[in-house]
Amino acid sequence: FSETKEALRTNIETRKIARESLKDGGTIVIFPGGTVSTTNNFLNKEAFDPKWRNFTVRLIKRSKPTILPIYFYGQNSPLFHIASQVSTTLRSALLFHEVKRRVNTSVPLIIGDPIKYEDLNENLSNDELSKYLRHLTYYLNPEFLNQDIPTGKDFKEW
Repeated sequence: FSETKEALRTNIETRKIARESLKDGGTIVIFPGGTVSTTNNFLNKEAFDPKWRNFTVRLIKRSKPTILPIYFYGQNSPLFHIASQVSTTLRSALLFHEVKRRVNTSVPLIIGDPIKYEDLNENLSNDELSKYLRHLTYYLNPEFLNQDIPTGKDFKEW
């Protein structure tokens, strides 16, 4: 899936709409990794997001919204994770298979406590704030409380 001028225009327009929605008191949902979680190698059993996109933190700092972290349980198949290490095209093709497997199923989730922007440390850099929010989100799952959460820098960018 190559980036086209039309895709770039759509991305810019989407960002503008997101900012305006938050400015007007609306709600938006963002998957900050920008893609589907995957393992970073064949041996890991847990899938994690890639590094969270700068767009998310810039939007937070500009709009100052209340943030509601949500952790989604579940993983894609081992085949998907293996394909993700081999080929971006194969990964993309298998994504449709993974979505089809989830049709008419429930996806358990944990909703965290709302975080008011005013309660965040304004001195955090974009990377620090992103890492902080990422950890808060993953730590909603009790299984991760005593584990290091990969920062995403070790993950292949899609």
